[in-house]
Amino acid sequence: MTFNVFADLILSNGERPTTNTTVRLDNGLVKFNFGEVKFSVNLKIMNGTIELNFTPLSNDYKFWDNWDNIFELAKIIIDPIVLTSTLHLGQGLIYIINRGSMESADIVTPNIDTAKEPQFDLTVSRNAESVAALIASNFRLKFAVRDFNDGLLDRKDCAFYFYREIETLAKLIGEIDGKKTNWCEFYKNVGASEEEISQLIDKTKFGTIRYSADKLRHGVAPGSIDRSNWEDMKKVAKALLIKSIKYLLDSNDHLNNRL
Repeated sequence: MTFNVFADLILSNGERPTTNTTVRLDNGLVKFNFGEVKFSVNLKIMNGTIELNFTPLSNDYKFWDNWDNIFELAKIIIDPIVLTSTLHLGQGLIYIINRGSMESADIVTPNIDTAKEPQFDLTVSRNAESVAALIASNFRLKFAVRDFNDGLLDRKDCAFYFYREIETLAKLIGEIDGKKTNWCEFYKNVGASEEEISQLIDKTKFGTIRYSADKLRHGVAPGSIDRSNWEDMKKVAKALLIKSIKYLLDSNDHLNNRL
C-alpha cells in the first residue's frame, strides 16, 4: 500500500525553481498525540513539482485511513526540505499541497482550513475600506493579521502564530493610552470571553493556544493538534482579532470626533 502526495513549489514571482532534489527515508518516525507513525518515504522535487510516496511501516491504519493525517505528515516532511532549499537558493519559496492518491484510487484534494466563526462581514465596501486603511496605517496590526493568516496555513505550528498575533494586539491596544502591555486591560477593553481568556492563560491544558505556543517557544514539540482543538484555536484567534479591530476603529472615531 502506497500513498502519493503532490505539491507545487513556487518562487516569490510565481515561477517554478529548476532545482531538482531526491530524498529517501527508509525508517521514518513521527510522534503524534495518539502515538508513533512509522513509514518509508521517497521525496522528489523536479521542475517545481514535489512528489512524496509513503509506504506505512506501522499497523495504525486509523491514521492512514484519514487523508487529513496524511497531508499533515506530508507537510512535516516537506517543511525542512523546502527550508533547506531556501538557504541554498537564497530565494523565497512557497509550497502548496494540491492532491493525493493511492494505488488504483481516486485523487483526493486537501480541505482548505477555514476560520468561519465568528462572522466578520467585509462584503460592505465601506467596512472593508475602513479595515484595510487601519491595517495599512498600523504596522503592528498588519503583523497581527499576517500571523493569523500564517496560522490558518500551518496547523502544525498555528499556536505559535496565533499567540504572537494576540500578544501583538495586546501591546498595540495597551499603547493607545500610553500604557505598557497589560493583558487584563486588553481582555477588558476588547470584551474577551472567559473561553477566549482560558485559551491564553492555561499553560497546562493540552489543546490550548498557550500550552502549544509555550512548548514551541521553549523548544519542545507540543505534538499534533487534532481537529477539535484546531477549531477552538482558530475561533479564539479570529474573535480576538475582530474585537481588537473594532476597538481600534472605535478609538479612531472617538479621536476624530474630539478633533
